[in-house]
Amino acid sequence: SELPPCPSSFLYPGQDKYLLPLNNKQRIGIIPIPLNRFSPTQKNHYLTSIDVLLSQFKNTFDFFLIGHNHQIDEVYQKMFDRTKLHIVNPLNPWQLMRAYHQMDLVVGSRGHMGIFALGAHTPFLFLSYNVKCEAFTKLIAYPKELTIRPESIQPETVTTAFESLVKNQSSLSRLLKEQTSNLYELHFSFLKKINPLLFPKACSDQQEIPQDYSVKEER
Repeated sequence: SELPPCPSSFLYPGQDKYLLPLNNKQRIGIIPIPLNRFSPTQKNHYLTSIDVLLSQFKNTFDFFLIGHNHQIDEVYQKMFDRTKLHIVNPLNPWQLMRAYHQMDLVVGSRGHMGIFALGAHTPFLFLSYNVKCEAFTKLIAYPKELTIRPESIQPETVTTAFESLVKNQSSLSRLLKEQTSNLYELHFSFLKKINPLLFPKACSDQQEIPQDYSVKEER
């Protein structure tokens, strides 16, 4: 039988919202990967693609660099300083989920980006660095054109995929909400099977699965 996915997608966001600029622009989270994951050629294409994306759309959207650890790579720090964009650096998983809830869309490469975006119902574009990213999107039946393989990461390819992400935002958000519910049922079912084996004396009667455990919050 299938094992449940990473339970990080079921985290509730932290209570304190980030104080982000108030305007009519949509918020785009950028979640880059450590550059040592790429070959030198791929690294150059990757950085150029992100730089072009920021430069081309910065007047239309608000971009935020979302850190997944306590230290942001100097290359990305300089890129965002040069373009005068915003940095959000969560200190724990709940703050990280809060950041994803406050974004309209996210673009990036970390495997957990997809997991947190799924939980927040925030549509995403994967700039994949290995098969892990592609396996995740296959698991949730996410459109293939929104996962770009390492050898295909180029400014034109990324820009085209980003425009598709923006165009299909509503339908993608609905898809993520449906898939989160499906995966939650799988996770809950797995817990009901494994708990009697781990805690035979502590297990009580089976509980019903909550019908609505997570809601995409207003900004």
